[in-house]
Amino acid sequence: MSIVTVIVGVAAFAGVGCVLWALTTSQRSIMVVLIAAVVAPMAALVAWYAWAESRDIPWTVGLGAVALASVAAAVRHCGGGGGAPQGP
Repeated sequence: MSIVTVIVGVAAFAGVGCVLWALTTSQRSIMVVLIAAVVAPMAALVAWYAWAESRDIPWTVGLGAVALASVAAAVRHCGGGGGAPQGP
């Protein structure tokens, strides 16, 4: 295993971890939006590749779920899903 593979793997796990954390926190962050904007298309592309190459349903569904979670996290942190403003 090369060092590049390790670096890419760690970055992928960190990105997915950030997206999953973003779905559970109430804080808003533009960094989450930027990370989700990178993770979502990459996960969707790899899901498509897993389906096109080997018809592998578990990988396709799992990566599709990561892509959808990334989009949900980005929308949530962009200000989407907020209620009416509170105040006097």
